[in-house]
Amino acid sequence: FTAVKVRWLAYRLPRWPLRVLDYGCGTGTLLKQWARERPDDARMGVDISPEMLWRARVGASILTLLRTPKSALNYWSGTCNVVVLSGVLHHVKPSERAAVLSECCRLLKPGGELVIFEHNPRNPFVRWGVKHTAIDKNAVLLNDEEAAKARLSMVNQELARTGEEIRAACDALALARGREESR
Repeated sequence: FTAVKVRWLAYRLPRWPLRVLDYGCGTGTLLKQWARERPDDARMGVDISPEMLWRARVGASILTLLRTPKSALNYWSGTCNVVVLSGVLHHVKPSERAAVLSECCRLLKPGGELVIFEHNPRNPFVRWGVKHTAIDKNAVLLNDEEAAKARLSMVNQELARTGEEIRAACDALALARGREESR
């Protein structure tokens, strides 16, 4: 499914080179596929597992792989065109998911895109697979209400960011007018 996801994203994103972050990159499968589809994009991955990052480095031409904590991501604030979470949120404790989404939004440039691919909890095969897969041992699938809240949270954060940009532009305009009037 990774190739399909990346092709879909590559089709709908702007054609100029982008800065892409795979948040929870695991073994780097998505980033390696991204390199085949969009080789000019800067690709970065973060994950909490050193073993996964070690496996991601094998055969990868990825710009940066980083083990989080969040403080390590501070210098990426507002620098990413796209942040992708692919099969990540069900591994995050439900009480911590809003903070993860907020962190991902902080990493986006104004107008950037947060893309979330998550398992469909209504699909009985997905539920069975999550229940019987070692990596999903403590996973908690998202429910409909949580998914709706996540979408609303992202919209509100984008509106807040846009409001800040408008205020900054208005302040700059007022400053420029003040300079003209004082001449």
